[in-house]
Amino acid sequence: MNTTLKSSVLFHLPANHIISDRTLQKSILKYYDFMLQELIEILEVFFIRKKIGFCDPHVGEASCQIRAYKNIIIARENRYSADEIQQHLAYLANIHEKTHLLIEKIEQKKSNHLAEKETLEEFLENNALLFDLPKDFFYLVQGRVLSIFSIRDTFINLSLAIDYNKFCQLSGLSLSVCKNTVSYFQKNLSKESCDFILSLLEHFPDKEMNTLSCDYLRITDNRKRELLPCYENVSIILKHASYNHVPLCFIIYRCDQQLNIIDRLALLFLPTENTWLLSQHLLSNYLKEPSLIIEGITVYSENSQESKEDFLKRFIKAGSINILLANMAAHPQYVGKELEQLREDPYSALLDESSVHYSDCLHHTTKGPVKPEIADILLKKASELKKMQLLAQTIGCNESNPTLFLAKHICSNTLEPWKEYFYFPQPQSKKTEIDFFKIKIEQYTSVPHLVQEPVSM
Repeated sequence: MNTTLKSSVLFHLPANHIISDRTLQKSILKYYDFMLQELIEILEVFFIRKKIGFCDPHVGEASCQIRAYKNIIIARENRYSADEIQQHLAYLANIHEKTHLLIEKIEQKKSNHLAEKETLEEFLENNALLFDLPKDFFYLVQGRVLSIFSIRDTFINLSLAIDYNKFCQLSGLSLSVCKNTVSYFQKNLSKESCDFILSLLEHFPDKEMNTLSCDYLRITDNRKRELLPCYENVSIILKHASYNHVPLCFIIYRCDQQLNIIDRLALLFLPTENTWLLSQHLLSNYLKEPSLIIEGITVYSENSQESKEDFLKRFIKAGSINILLANMAAHPQYVGKELEQLREDPYSALLDESSVHYSDCLHHTTKGPVKPEIADILLKKASELKKMQLLAQTIGCNESNPTLFLAKHICSNTLEPWKEYFYFPQPQSKKTEIDFFKIKIEQYTSVPHLVQEPVSM
């Protein structure tokens, strides 16, 4: 259920922060004015124009896949009708206008002194500016701010850092306010991401034990961001997505050794019950369907060549789900210098008391030694992770061997931006169609059986 928050939550300052003078009043209102503007914009973009890809924030903890899937869930659940969104927009426009008028009124005051001091929340409430903010809306406006002010890779639309100069210039806020806001939003979104992953486990029959194991794996870094292992996140998302019939779309940039793009391919996998089926056609009803987008590269050696059809056969032979999970296994499980010791295998680090990483892991989890009932789960997860890391190296899904597909970014969007790149080979016979286009979905409650050939369901 979507809950509401007081709009004072938009500030990185606590709700009980004392406003001591009119200068601070004006600074708070200018910040509020900017956030209201961005809130109005993201609600219009996300719910009215259906452009969910505009919420792709730079949080910096390698959990882009969680926000991508959360965007899809919000968009697909239709929690708000078009009329409700329009009512929200009209109400916010009114608050926005009141904020402008109050800024003008304060600027006309000659004295900086306040007869009575108020807290931040009291100041907003006393001026009829405080309102109930749906939690989804707070999530989206934070994502919007951390998206529009991020520096993006020119090759793949991947965020690399926050452009603080751009943030300051376009918002009119000071550098310190911008930095504090980014830190506050990143902390909030990282916690929200972990909470969201745990909420997905509610749909699984083995939710209790998996939730307990995730509690141990949930780590807080020195920037107060909360993290779960990358492989764990995607495993849970894929299982949930298969039940909810979410399309998967691989965007593949085929490159030479110098990373010059040879061509682009888009492969669409449509969901059926416990199966994703490689589509032969880009159906019009899927063009605007929120989908999980996996962008990455295939790198060829100097003299190697491969047709699109041969590449697709190689891709299908490995298995699209195996390819995605192998990439996530090869990816650092946690990011941040202080978590470097846990990047490769946090599961084993939690269990091995003789390991040099053991105390470090316990320090970050603050859960104490692993309970016996959780140890077996973590052992299985460690074994699964190692198998998938080996698969990544074998089939070409890691940094040292990117010859099949190296995932660079996971986001959510409709399929329209990539429709010119979709590749739909025509099978020669009915048998070829069945064998070539159907792929087995793995069951993620146990160590996966690695599919080497496509299997029809």
